[in-house]
This record gives sequence, structure tokens and C-alpha cells, in this order.
Amino acid sequence: MDAILFDMGGTLRSSVKVSQAEKDHTIQQIIDLLKADASVEEFGRMLTERAEAYKKWAERTLKELSEQELWTQWMLPNWPEDLVRVNAVKLNQLYRDSLSTRVVFPDTY
Repeated sequence: MDAILFDMGGTLRSSVKVSQAEKDHTIQQIIDLLKADASVEEFGRMLTERAEAYKKWAERTLKELSEQELWTQWMLPNWPEDLVRVNAVKLNQLYRDSLSTRVVFPDTY
């Protein structure tokens, strides 16, 4: 056997939706990182709308952007680009954490 390929779309783990309190806490971390002046509800709604728009664009164009491109062009285009670019990986992880937690299946070795 030369290689083993895995489909990461739910083969090795699943995603479990987080509680509203956990989501709010994580969105607050994004707000704090950016030093933004916004409510958790308002900021969370903005990120959701922008993520949905990006998803539609990505499915239509069959393109996936890097974290830096995603966050500077789609998620936070009106924030200072240098701040967003240097924190893009962290922002992406926090946003994903605000949606769900990943749980590895017990039979995954």
C-alpha cells in the first residue's frame, strides 16, 4: 500500500453545535482581538452574513481562499488590513469555534 486517503468531510470527526453562551463568548474574543466597538449579537450577525455570502461565492466559483484573503476580502474588509491579515488564522479558528466543536469518532486511530 502506497497511500491512504481520508475524506475530511465527516470521515474522521463530526461537528457538534455549541451553545449560545459558548458562541457569544467566542465572538467576544474576536471583538476583543480587533478592539471593535460592537455588541456580540450585532458582530455575530455580521460575521454570519458575510460567511454565508463567501460560501455562496466559493460554491459558485469553486474557489477557496486562504485565511488572509477570506478575512481581508470577505469577513472584515472594513477593518485595518494589516491587523486582519496578521490575525487571520486566529480569527478563522475563533469563528469556527463559535459555530461548533469538532469531535473525533471513537474508532479513529
